[in-house]
Parts: sequence; structure tokens; C-alpha cells
Amino acid sequence: MRTLRMRVSVAATLIAVLGLALGAWAFAAATEHSLRERLVADLATEAEALARRAADPDALRTLVDARTTERLLRVSRPDGTLLAASRHAVRQSADLERIDIHADPGTPPPGPGWVTGTSDFAKLGAGWLIHQESGAVRVLIAAPLADVQQAVGTVTTIAVLAVPLLAAGIWVLVWLALGRSLRPVDRLRRQAAEAADSYPPPRLEATSAGTELETLIATLDDLLQRSAAGVRRQRRFLADAAHELLSPLATLRTTLEVAARRNDPADLPRVLARSLRAQGRLEHTAEQLLTIARAEDAGGGQPADLDLAALLREAGTDLAATGEIPVRTRAPDSLLVTGDEDGLRRLVDNLLRNAVRHAGSRVDLHLHATRDTAVLEVDDDGPGIAPANRRAVFEPFVRLDEARARKDGGTGLGLAIVYAIATQHGGEVTVTDSPLGGARFLVRLPRG
Repeated sequence: MRTLRMRVSVAATLIAVLGLALGAWAFAAATEHSLRERLVADLATEAEALARRAADPDALRTLVDARTTERLLRVSRPDGTLLAASRHAVRQSADLERIDIHADPGTPPPGPGWVTGTSDFAKLGAGWLIHQESGAVRVLIAAPLADVQQAVGTVTTIAVLAVPLLAAGIWVLVWLALGRSLRPVDRLRRQAAEAADSYPPPRLEATSAGTELETLIATLDDLLQRSAAGVRRQRRFLADAAHELLSPLATLRTTLEVAARRNDPADLPRVLARSLRAQGRLEHTAEQLLTIARAEDAGGGQPADLDLAALLREAGTDLAATGEIPVRTRAPDSLLVTGDEDGLRRLVDNLLRNAVRHAGSRVDLHLHATRDTAVLEVDDDGPGIAPANRRAVFEPFVRLDEARARKDGGTGLGLAIVYAIATQHGGEVTVTDSPLGGARFLVRLPRG
């Protein structure tokens, strides 16, 4: 974060320095332009004053002599007759003749010529043809640029001294402002580090309410809490899985230990039968654990278009053939969905086995479609599921009170597998009351 703070501070300072330098240059250029325009306007005013004295040669020479220390002056008739000139202007007459002549002294010339005098500084020259009652007068005048150059030099010096000071001040202000702005981020980093070292993670405090960081903190806090909830589910899942696996293993171990102590050959058939049952429970539990793990990991086979109606009729026919519970199936001739065939077969099979396990005398299957969804309804006339348990029933190893016994309730993974497979296929599964009096499991899947 300090590296980011330094980079942003340096970048902001460089940008400010560039802006200040350009501003100083523009101000110096504007100052020089303004002073030159003012000087040209002064020259125009003085030219008019000289032209008014043209009718009195003595007065004109007196006025010209009074300006010799500041101006180069040359007053003449349009035919070249010299009326008056300053002492230096006589020697610089060739330079003065290069000045452009403008007819209207009231409007400063757009581009007065440059005159190089005998002094060590440049002069700005301008010329006018002024018409008086006594006749036209041609006035050429040039003034030193020392004051203009001195003013521009002063501005430049101030800028050269001020820009580094301002840049340093800007750097300090940006550094302090960034430090203050990034302080909540630093606190957030410390909280996240503490959360990484503790379980469950503490809630992140939104110490910057009303700023953009508030949304970031809320999002990160939600992520941490959801991750913690996932860890809790995984821990509970592992504990339940270990319990489910230990039970048949304990049965198998007890059976073998009892048989070993008795050492009676007559007990061998009973021992083998009981051991095989325990092994079957182990295998069934392990298979369901693997299935739910694959489904929750978004695994499975290659998705393909398959006929859910045909798959449902096949499962219903197979179940009805067992004679356990009458099964009535209503489905269209064909209804395509996209997904993994093995996964969807297991979803349907688990739903049907759950319905048959809890039904009293009847199970109804109904498959229909909306515009973009395939809807599967599985109804039974059993005891139903209380609203308080309708979310928990999809958790792994959950057995409701009516099905606590493993003989009736299985491993408690069947509906968890249904939920995982439906979610994997972009669908959902819910529980409501059935018109038959029991439970209705409602599965919605995207159509192919």
C-alpha cells in the first residue's frame, strides 16, 4: 500500500509540476504580450503628440530632445523632408526605415517591427502616417524593451522559485490526503489478516460509512462469512460421513469378534450374511458420498440433450413393477432438457425412492413444461414435511423424526444428492404440500 501511495503521490506531483510550469510559461507570455501592447499604445500616443507639434519646428525639436534618453524618434514629411530626429536616431535611420507604417495611430499596429539600437538592449519600433491640418507627418519611434524584459524576467524568476516549492507542498498534501484516504484500507487489511488466523472469522467493520469502501467492506465481509459457512458445512458433512461409515464398520467388527470368540462353524452362514449386509451399507454410503461430492463440484458427464419424459416414464415403470406402491405417471410424449444423463437418472430415482419410502398408498409423477422450464412434480400421500423442515431436508445426513431409523430413513443423502444435481444443472428443487396430503417435491430444470 505504501508503494501505491508513493506512486500516486509522485504521479500527482509530476502532473501538478507540469501544469504549474505550463501555467507559469503562459502567464509570462501573457505578461510580455500585455506589456508590449501597452508600450505600442504609449508610442502611438507620443506619435500623435509629435505630429501636433510638426507645425512648430522649434517646439518639435525641443520635445524630441526631451525624449532622447528613452526613445529613438524621427519625424519627417512623406516626401522624406526631415523635421526632427533624436541624436541616436540619425545614426540608426536605416533601422528605423524598416518599421512598417500604419495610417491610424489610434489602433496599435498588429506587428510592429524590431529595431536594434546601439545600446545593449533591444527596442520595439512602430511607425504612423498622421494627417494634420498642416499636412501629413511621418513619425517613426522606437522604445527600449528593458522594462518589459525586466518584468518578464521577474515573473520567470518567481515561477522558477515558486514551482518547486508548490510541487513540494502538493506532494506533502497528496501524501497526507492519500494516507488519510487509505487508512480504512489499512484497517481492512489488518482485519482480514486477523480473520485469516481465526475461526470463525470476525465481522469486518465498515468504518468508512458513506464511501466507496463501504461496499467493498460489505462484499468482503459477506465473502468471508459465506466461506466460513461453507467450512462449517464441510466440517459437519465430514463428521456425519465419518459417523455413517463407522456404524457399519462397528457392526462388521463386532460380528467378526463374536464369531472369533465362539469359533463355531455353525455360526458361519449367519456371520457371513451379517457381514455382507454391513459391507453393503458401507458401499452404498460411500457411493452416495462420491455422488454428492461430484455433483457439488459441478462434475459429471458431458452435457447432452435428453428426453426427460422418457426417462421419467422408464423410472416410474420400473418402480411400479416392484409392486411396493402404485405409481401414476403423467408426462408429455417428449420433453428435452440439457444435462448429464446419469445425474438426472439419479435425481429422478432418488425422488421416487423417497416418495415410495414415505407414501401411504400412492405416488403421482407429473412432468410438464413452461416456455423455458421443465417442471417435475413428485407427490405422495405420506405424513408430509413441516414448513420448518423444508430447507433442512436437503442437507446431507438429515433424517426427520418419522424416519430416524436407518431401516426407514436410509443414509440421509438422497435428497441432498437431488438438490446438488438440480443446482448443477441450473435448476432448483423445493418442497410444498401435496394435494394427496403428503409432500410434493417440485423440480425445475432449464429446457434444452
